[in-house]
Amino acid sequence: MTEWKKILCAVDFSELSRIAMLHAAERARAAGAELTLVHVIPKTHASMISSDVLSPTAGEVTEQRLEEMDTRMAPWVDEAAQVCGAPVRSRILSGDAAEKLIAFAREDGSDLVVIGTHGRTGVARALLGSVAEKVVREAPCSVLVARKSEGTTVA
Repeated sequence: MTEWKKILCAVDFSELSRIAMLHAAERARAAGAELTLVHVIPKTHASMISSDVLSPTAGEVTEQRLEEMDTRMAPWVDEAAQVCGAPVRSRILSGDAAEKLIAFAREDGSDLVVIGTHGRTGVARALLGSVAEKVVREAPCSVLVARKSEGTTVA
């Protein structure tokens, strides 16, 4: 069995990323590994100051937006820390989600990436793209893809 020391978990604040976060926190607890939750602000969202006003510099993330994401991430970090029984780090990045997750995993020396997926196939995946698929193909380490099981609900 592989010994994990650093686990990265992608968080987009969806029910599926919460399932992934719980898997990551459980694995961090079992392995005594360091857990980092990472949220990537997509370029289309990163350039927005409010819902109807674009920033003068496309792709620029404002301090206000970073603070909003830090505030939104805080309860996720707290819950993950409770599950794994150790402090949890968080990072807010901006850009292409898959590329940023892959780069962070490489730079941070992650041993495992945990990511949620909707499991879309065919046209839906072709139109929407698949962050999880790209991360699985290009990550420098093992990747655990968490999916919602039939009948599973997240409180």
